[in-house]
Amino acid sequence: MLVLNIIKKKARGWFWISFLIFVLSNGCATTIKTDVLMPGKADQATQFKSIAVLPIGGPDGEVFTSLVENTLANVTIDGQHYFQIVDRGRVETVMNELKLGMTGRVNDDTAALVGKAVGAKGVYTGGIGSSSVQDESYSETRQTCSFYKTVTDLQGRKTQECAMWINSPVSCTRRTAVFGFTPRLIEADSGRLIFSNAYENKVEAKACADPGSVLEDEKRMQKKVQENVLQNFRKDVAPYYVTLSFTLKDSTADIASNMAKAKLRDGLAFAKAKRMDLACADWRDALALAPRSITLMYNVGICDETEGKLHEALALYLQIDKVRTSPDDLVASALARVNEQIENRKKLAGQVTGP
Repeated sequence: MLVLNIIKKKARGWFWISFLIFVLSNGCATTIKTDVLMPGKADQATQFKSIAVLPIGGPDGEVFTSLVENTLANVTIDGQHYFQIVDRGRVETVMNELKLGMTGRVNDDTAALVGKAVGAKGVYTGGIGSSSVQDESYSETRQTCSFYKTVTDLQGRKTQECAMWINSPVSCTRRTAVFGFTPRLIEADSGRLIFSNAYENKVEAKACADPGSVLEDEKRMQKKVQENVLQNFRKDVAPYYVTLSFTLKDSTADIASNMAKAKLRDGLAFAKAKRMDLACADWRDALALAPRSITLMYNVGICDETEGKLHEALALYLQIDKVRTSPDDLVASALARVNEQIENRKKLAGQVTGP
């Protein structure tokens, strides 16, 4: 019986050691990141690259008009400006000739007229629906010590401990910044409305009468909501980059060749050092030595994917999907991701070319 108990204890010990190794090995998986170009969400709007920005109506409209113009002017794809923005001076000249002011929103017909006069394909105008920063007073509860007592421990050391806690109210302020913007893209030739959407963003901050508690500045919060709205607008009307994370495989269970195992490990070290060019070279060499390895097929698929060879990556992921004997979340995610990227590439083809 004693021997049996010892065996059971050792078995339990080995189980927890194995479990810990499993958790640690999975928790330390190598991940890489890369920037991927996504298509603008409003496909029709992305077709208009020669544009003019007319006055935005509403509170702080003149300042926000400049922000809209700067946002569009700063869109770059592969180092090239995406939009050709008509110079503000040229727009002002035409607006003056038409006896229109540079403040306040203009209607769609007038926007089209100005657009044709300045040679733009499309004209952005619109209005600010809401722009405010408001404070609200409220209270929170804090626990404070009503009085202390002296406590002596076994070594004779004396300390102060709270003998009675009480709840005390503390005054607080909640600050809310709200901003709403509805742009309108008008085709200059026809006066047709091409795109419009209502954007609104809200951020909150709070501070109480506690030491070190400071309420966020109104202007900073107002700037933050405006920037959030502009970023959402920018993602609708032009392609944009996102950073994707890819988790690599490191198991050698399906690799018999010692040379292939070594190249897998070397590749992972290169990947951690952000040298995917060298990592991919090692994994492709290893795959030639172990062509049925799911680990190597998957990692080479990641290489193809990050290099823009999406159909090659898809072929490897599908090959893994046919031979795997258990669910694989990484492969399932990779299949969904690469299929989405293939569809996105078709959309991008029409967005990065044209007028």
